Amino acid sequence: MIRRSRAERLLVAVTVTALLGGCASSVTPPPPTTVVTPSSPRAIFLPTPTASRTELPAASPLPSPAPSASAAPDLAISTVARAAADPAATRTAAASINAFGLDLFRQLLADPKLALARKNTVFSPTSIALALGMARAGAKGDTATQMDAVLHTSGWDALGPGLNSLDQALASRQAAFADQQGNVEVEPALRIANAAYFQRGWSVEQPYLDAIASAFGAGLRLLDFSADPEGAGKVIDAWVSAQTAGQIPELLQPGDLDAATRFVLANAVYLKAQWERWFDQYQTKPAPFTRPDGSQVQVPTMYQVAPVELGFPIPYVAGTGWQAVELRYLMADSSAPPLAITLVLPDDLPGFEAHLTSAQLGRISAALAQQHESAVHVGPCTGSLAGYQGGCYPYELSLYLPRFSIETRADLIPALSALGMPLAFRLGGADFTGIHTPSEIAIFPVVHQATIDIDEKGTTASAATAVGGYGAAGRFPPVPQRKITIRFDHPFLFFVRDLETGAVLFMGQVTDPSAPKGG
Repeated sequence: MIRRSRAERLLVAVTVTALLGGCASSVTPPPPTTVVTPSSPRAIFLPTPTASRTELPAASPLPSPAPSASAAPDLAISTVARAAADPAATRTAAASINAFGLDLFRQLLADPKLALARKNTVFSPTSIALALGMARAGAKGDTATQMDAVLHTSGWDALGPGLNSLDQALASRQAAFADQQGNVEVEPALRIANAAYFQRGWSVEQPYLDAIASAFGAGLRLLDFSADPEGAGKVIDAWVSAQTAGQIPELLQPGDLDAATRFVLANAVYLKAQWERWFDQYQTKPAPFTRPDGSQVQVPTMYQVAPVELGFPIPYVAGTGWQAVELRYLMADSSAPPLAITLVLPDDLPGFEAHLTSAQLGRISAALAQQHESAVHVGPCTGSLAGYQGGCYPYELSLYLPRFSIETRADLIPALSALGMPLAFRLGGADFTGIHTPSEIAIFPVVHQATIDIDEKGTTASAATAVGGYGAAGRFPPVPQRKITIRFDHPFLFFVRDLETGAVLFMGQVTDPSAPKGG
């Protein structure tokens, strides 16, 4: 049994990705009709504002609330039901997203316009992959081939079912519990939502409507970008704000939308989670942190000694030039798949980032999982502790971790183009005939915004305790075979992961915990 206090160590992480599709000019779209034209038997024309509003398919994991009664967009939906999840496809999709995420991370750091190499950075490879996936569903020819290579997939037949299965798996990572005051909260609250906004009266291929219904549980929300791009932007921003609990109130900036915009594909991920065992805020004290340029700054630094004897280990692994720990988040249902943050402290951050692969990250994650299980094992003591009757567990970890808050906003087109998919962003070169024929559209821009906050709140009213763990140790409780101290006192990496699938939800670097959010 775990007792929870009002003082909790929380992680709040939010991200939104939007792909904006436009045509070559702001030509007025064709007169809307519900008649399928004989020359294009698979094309449908999206209904006018007079059409009745239809709800999204019930299979959607997170139906999005309308921003307001007056702004609620009409919907065009497919009769195709959302496909069932496939566990094998889920793991394959997670591996692809992680590989894509590390590739993209290096490109973002190398982009001279973003100048992120020495800055605090956060982004969500999962959010970006889901948004790109909605566009890939309508890509053809070389455009599709390039997108597949960048996303580390063999094609839509593999990507679609994989993203669908992963999306549904992650949507289940929610659980409710009541605290000592009787208040009910969701901890962790992981919400993932997909939305597709399309121009009213514009023709869309029926197979595309079917594909996003099957893979994302989504229909098309209809707006009039041609007549009122600013008003359309307000509707989309309201959706973003609702999905991110107000953490990202405005995603779109002036100029992102214009009369030539034909669609916006958006994904939002919101995560609020409580540590499995929180840090005591009264132990947080200023400590030095060395920035990339060698200068030092005093930052609020938390401290925790892992109470292994109570069943709360902090797994620790180390390799040549790096150390890593894992902190898990509290699940109300102990049998539910956990979420965790992996913190990697390299001796040389740029050098480590340059060579980090998805396979290496997987090995680090697997080693941490093994340590989580073995860290509570009590065996015979060795060395100077040989013969101690209570036995020894492997180690006791003392962790020093600075608080940090990060926000990153970026247009991803330069990085995605450098990775190998430039055609998707070129008018006259992009082939999205799976969405609209003729192919007169391209994607621009790709807007991604992410934010992460880790800090204490409230006061500590009671301690976390657990029953069980070591049985009857009598007067000889087990002791650590060795003591380890890890201080995150120079630039480090973080990965917020779903442990069952391995998917990286958020990742980034902390180079200066004292820097203002968004700075």
